[in-house]
Amino acid sequence: MILGVDLELWATVVTVTLGLLLLIILWMWIRLSRMKKRYYQFIGKGKDSLESIILEMKEKLERAEVQQKELIAHLLKVEQEAGKLKGHVEMVRYNPFPGQGSDMSFSIAFLDNERNGLVLTGLTSRQETYVYAKPIHQGESPYALSEEEQKVMDLVMEKKDKQT
Repeated sequence: MILGVDLELWATVVTVTLGLLLLIILWMWIRLSRMKKRYYQFIGKGKDSLESIILEMKEKLERAEVQQKELIAHLLKVEQEAGKLKGHVEMVRYNPFPGQGSDMSFSIAFLDNERNGLVLTGLTSRQETYVYAKPIHQGESPYALSEEEQKVMDLVMEKKDKQT
C-alpha cells in the first residue's frame, strides 16, 4: 500500500497514464511527420527550392535596377541630343510681288529647342527664283529678317511652346 492505495491500483493508474502518454506522443509524432512533409513540399529541394527561387528573383531584380539606371542615363542623353535637332519646322507661303503671280514664294524655319537653326526663304517671280538662307542663334539673326521670316519663326516657337 502506498498512501493508502492498493499497489495493484497504483500499477494500473501508472500503466493507463503511460499508455495515454504513449498515444499522445504517437499522435504528435504523426502530426509532426505530416507537417514536415508539407514543409518540404512547400520549400522544395535543389533548384526548385523556395530559397533558390527567392535568390534568383533577387539577382534578377538587381540586374533590372542596373539596367533601369543605364536606360535612364541613356534617355537623358537622347533627350539632350534631341533638343539640339532642328525638329521644329514651319512654313509660310506668300506673294512678295502684289499683282504678279500667286503665293509661290515661301519661308521655312528650322529651329531647335534653344531657337538655333536657320530660315530658308525662296522668292519667286515670273522668270526667276532666289533662295536665301539666314542663320538663327537664340532667336536672332545677324541679317535683317523680313516680315514673313519673322512670322514663320514666331509660328515655330508657338508650336514648340504648345508641345511643352
